Amino acid sequence: NYHYIVPELGQSKIMLTENKPLIEYRLAKKELGIETIPTMIGPFTFVHLSKVEGNYNKDFYIPKISAAYIDILKELAKEGIKEVYIEEPALVLDLTKNQIDSVISVYNQISDSVKDIDITIQTYYEAVSDYERLMNELPVKGIGLDFVSNTENLEFLQNKGFPKDKVLNAGIVDGRNIWKTNI
Repeated sequence: NYHYIVPELGQSKIMLTENKPLIEYRLAKKELGIETIPTMIGPFTFVHLSKVEGNYNKDFYIPKISAAYIDILKELAKEGIKEVYIEEPALVLDLTKNQIDSVISVYNQISDSVKDIDITIQTYYEAVSDYERLMNELPVKGIGLDFVSNTENLEFLQNKGFPKDKVLNAGIVDGRNIWKTNI
């Protein structure tokens, strides 16, 4: 059983009140002397997994959530952080063209607003929706793809290639396996 707290989106104003990735980065650096790469759930996945109250739909919240992410990333950049991993597991779902457009729009907005941080988007457990558009149109440094759960990502990679201006993070450990991995 995998459980998570479901965000509930209503009429409240969405704003950054605490920058948890920054707090954790500072703690690791100060207490352990470790330079980490902050990681967070992505804005598209956050909204996609949220419960919406009232007469709004999820598309209404995407720009509002994106603005909060931009605030997070600007504070991380101000701290001198050069790289961030953003997990977007919702990108492996069967997404519509409008949803893919929304994802690309969100990351274009982030890229235009925060220039000093390299972003790597991480997906897992399945093949991504619309491989070509996501690989070619997302303005990110790197993309992580799962190569364990099925062969589609590998087939996409072999048949359609991978952008030369991006870094590929290859997922080769089975995240659903309960047993220790023999690396």
